[in-house]
Amino acid sequence: MKLSVVVPSYNAEKTIGSTLESILASSMPRRDYEVIVVDDGSKDGTVKVAKKYGVRVFARKHAGPAAQRNIGVKVAKADIIFFTDSDCVAPKDLLGRVFDNFKNNDIAGVGGVYKTLNKESFVARYVGYEIGFRHEKEGRYTDFLGTYCCAYKKDIFLKFGGFDEKFMAASGEDPELSFRISREHRLLLDKKMFVYHPHSSTLVKFLRNQYWRAYWRVLMYRRFPKKLLGESYTGLEIPLASFFLAMTAMGLLFSPFSQNLIYATALSMLLFYSVYFRLFTYLWKRERAQAAFALLFLPARTAVCIVGFVVGLLKI
Repeated sequence: MKLSVVVPSYNAEKTIGSTLESILASSMPRRDYEVIVVDDGSKDGTVKVAKKYGVRVFARKHAGPAAQRNIGVKVAKADIIFFTDSDCVAPKDLLGRVFDNFKNNDIAGVGGVYKTLNKESFVARYVGYEIGFRHEKEGRYTDFLGTYCCAYKKDIFLKFGGFDEKFMAASGEDPELSFRISREHRLLLDKKMFVYHPHSSTLVKFLRNQYWRAYWRVLMYRRFPKKLLGESYTGLEIPLASFFLAMTAMGLLFSPFSQNLIYATALSMLLFYSVYFRLFTYLWKRERAQAAFALLFLPARTAVCIVGFVVGLLKI
């Protein structure tokens, strides 16, 4: 067996079927891979649906996706473990491409990219564009693998203890592991390796998602404080933008007491937008309405991330 596919699930009754159908339709011969679904205590019919597809299904108590992925690796039969999510759709050549990447014995893991599944949603398209922009900037080797589409050699995964199970939500446990592994081994980014994924379709859902991602990243940055200044995926954009927006907020608060602060506040906001100049250009070339949307959305998103991170610092 060449590959073990591990899919954690939680209340995924509506999407797990499409995920498994796409994996089982792979051009890789069925004898060469297995599919393992590890359910995280779903309250709907996720387990029942998954069992219909003849894959290995493990129903466990709720402990978070990190813990369930670790279980999936422990029971896996293959030496290469591929991870994806229970709302992703895989193209037919995906598993073959995953396996082929490991013909380069120099790598410990490989990651792919996202393509937007629900393009009818304006917000989802924006999310997809921003993710695409970040991936476009990344080089061949990375320190940031996302479990929506990535694979590791099983022995190296176990050597590093797998995902940190303190992450009770899907937010930060995957880059945290890749940070650890990338200190000793090479991780590859294959931009032609991808899954389709439905992104948040409303502003409220996306901002809520960003809040919790920022909240849980406190755990990640506590172990890797240097990554606060950027990693392969986000670079310096988010830390710089957060700093300039915080300075803008402080300037607005105290500007009534000093005219000089008004100019400083305006400069801070200008610097905030300058950080995202390349993103605006990227959006403008693809869908101009998205570039206009970003002018209003990026300050709001950054503010939400700052609040989530501060709350995480206080609670975690």
